[in-house]
Amino acid sequence: MSRSQSTLRTLYRHLPAGPPRVAAILFLGLFAGQSGQLALTPVLADAARAFGVSTAAAGQIRTAAAVVAAVSALVAGALAGRVRLRTLLQTGVFLLVIGSGISFAATSIFVLAAGQALIGAASSILVSSGVAAAAAWSDDRDRGRVVAWTLVGAPSAWVVAMPVIGVVAGVSWRFAFVFPVVAGAVATAALRRAPAVSTPRSEGGLLQVLAERALRGWAIGELLAYAAWSGVLVYAGALFVESYGASLVSVGAALGLGAAAYIPGTFVAQRLASPGRSPLAAAGLLLAACVVVFGVLRPGVVPSAICFGVLCFIAGARTFLGSAVGLDLAADKRAGAMSIRAAAAQVGWILGAALGGIALSTGGYPALGLALAALFVAASVVHVPAIVRIRRQACGSATPRARLRPAAASRAR
Repeated sequence: MSRSQSTLRTLYRHLPAGPPRVAAILFLGLFAGQSGQLALTPVLADAARAFGVSTAAAGQIRTAAAVVAAVSALVAGALAGRVRLRTLLQTGVFLLVIGSGISFAATSIFVLAAGQALIGAASSILVSSGVAAAAAWSDDRDRGRVVAWTLVGAPSAWVVAMPVIGVVAGVSWRFAFVFPVVAGAVATAALRRAPAVSTPRSEGGLLQVLAERALRGWAIGELLAYAAWSGVLVYAGALFVESYGASLVSVGAALGLGAAAYIPGTFVAQRLASPGRSPLAAAGLLLAACVVVFGVLRPGVVPSAICFGVLCFIAGARTFLGSAVGLDLAADKRAGAMSIRAAAAQVGWILGAALGGIALSTGGYPALGLALAALFVAASVVHVPAIVRIRRQACGSATPRARLRPAAASRAR
């Protein structure tokens, strides 16, 4: 056993059994999955040159990987109730390591695309299974904290992995894929300590989830919200460069600080959420207002950087709140619901990039801002019936089903 794995095992022995250990394991799983998806970002142009293709052509690798990821999320949901969550998570990490190794050793653009497809599938499986496991492996009192820590694994990769990948990629673009392999090895060691419980037999698959009107509406709302947020992420850097003439260094700093703001937003939302109440629709409307300022008004480079940070903060809160509503609605179908959420995120990325590109080419950044704001508003409107149903369930039941309530609120009872 390597020294790093030995050190990791020692740390786990000192972690209290239960919620802290579960949160740490799932955090590492989502951290590894996101680091794999990030690895290609800073080296895309170098990889394109190495294989003699244009950057635009190489960028289509991301689109293909997103399609594979969406299908993988749905497959994971279809397996709900048949395969242990720990097995699904281990499968995701395995695909991540294999895909990263193939990307490192790629001999053509097609081999690189195959490796990225495996990474996309891995990330999608880790997200859907990880959030479902956070709910399944924790009780009512601790569920909110465990889900919150699980979700921040992905944005933490932006803050930690991106600078490291940038440094090692200076030696060769291929070294960008070493970090996901290391992260995957750490996650593999962590998952050995994960609960080996079976998914409850009552756990429903995709058809059972989609058969409920409230869950269908929630899924559509998540798709619209992810499309809007993906459009922000895809074109934010270009907006800074083309609107203000900002340097790549300053753009990188603005985007990095904004990504860091995503993390506290998640924990703030975890404290705001309570049984029967969810500010999910309000978060979507706030995002719509901020994206109008960011894309339409464009008040200047510094105010826009601050606005982007606020957008990331609210987006972090909205991600938690969206997951909370889905888990609450699908108390006995959580794995299926989270697989649909993961698929919505991947399809939303494709949709947001496409619609944003059309708006940008038609009316510039003002049109882009209005289009993305409209998607956020539409998501909020679609989410209202699901929120109303949760409130009615809470008011009509003396013993509500397990919810993502803050730990402090539970202890107060």
